[in-house]
Amino acid sequence: MPDFENETEFLDIETTGLGSDSYLTMCGILDSSGFKAYVRGDNLDQLVEDLMNTNW
Repeated sequence: MPDFENETEFLDIETTGLGSDSYLTMCGILDSSGFKAYVRGDNLDQLVEDLMNTNW
């Protein structure tokens, strides 16, 4: 994918399930700068700000 390498981002979302009582446990983002993990109870609150600042 050399044509899209600097324009591609992958988002992985992990939850405790599909029910209405389920919650987000972690998200991972992979882009040309590397991988960043957002984990519940650690830095998950930073995810929204980082997504707002991305170059999508």
